[in-house]
Amino acid sequence: MNKKGQNELASETVNALLCGMSLDSIRVYSAVVLLGFFRSGSVTKVDEAWISVSGGLWVESLSQAPKQSVDMKNSSFFYQRATVLGELYLLIGKEVSSANVDLSGALEVVFGQTQIRANSDGDDFEEIWAVMSNTPDADKDHDWYVSLDDAGQVTTKSPPPATS
Repeated sequence: MNKKGQNELASETVNALLCGMSLDSIRVYSAVVLLGFFRSGSVTKVDEAWISVSGGLWVESLSQAPKQSVDMKNSSFFYQRATVLGELYLLIGKEVSSANVDLSGALEVVFGQTQIRANSDGDDFEEIWAVMSNTPDADKDHDWYVSLDDAGQVTTKSPPPATS
């Protein structure tokens, strides 16, 4: 499958599974941010998902001219993360209205007029971002999994079909 096809499959997968979930928790480690999402009241869809980000992470307004919340060229990784964490905190309890993987491999998760964007920041190693089912544990065999690695490769493990 070509890169465009891989990104389309990744977009379909993250949108189908994250849409309707609410941001519930933020876990911060030295170089990684974990975002926990849940869906209440559904027996046919995944009820928990995690996004792990070790690359660049931004919160953007979709109702204004797009801009990065912090000038990445003039700020350190940790200063940029500190700024974004405050913006992420304001999204706790908000519901995902759509999710997408663009052609550059960026993960975009939309909450109404606000978007979380995860992508390469130029100093990446291993996974830049990953969306996982049920647990943030990367060693678990996830039911579904979508990720972008430091080589720009998008990988998707699709979920099993939903049963009624």
